[in-house]
Amino acid sequence: MSPMEIVCRSVFTGTTPPGVIGWYHQMPTALPGPPAPSPQATPASSAAAFDAAESTWQASTKTECDAEQAKWSDGNIVNFMGSECTIRQSRARLRELAEVYRQTGYLHR
Repeated sequence: MSPMEIVCRSVFTGTTPPGVIGWYHQMPTALPGPPAPSPQATPASSAAAFDAAESTWQASTKTECDAEQAKWSDGNIVNFMGSECTIRQSRARLRELAEVYRQTGYLHR
């Protein structure tokens, strides 16, 4: 019987099969430890990471707004809806970035 089957049976029957308590207490030692610390970020690596994240965000926003615009493809409002989506997403992204920079101390209000 697999550990998952043991857990499922114990949930359905309301009992704890023999050996489950010991297995449960051994889990912390069986799991891997925390990941190794990453190297210290440099201005160049931070800029590259930001550029990669921003490119991903732009692609995601374009896909989302294209899908939203497609809902209106038969009407006169199609261009407005696509632009409105892009503006809405951009404003949300700017608020998100401002909050991140505020939390890290890079942006002072």
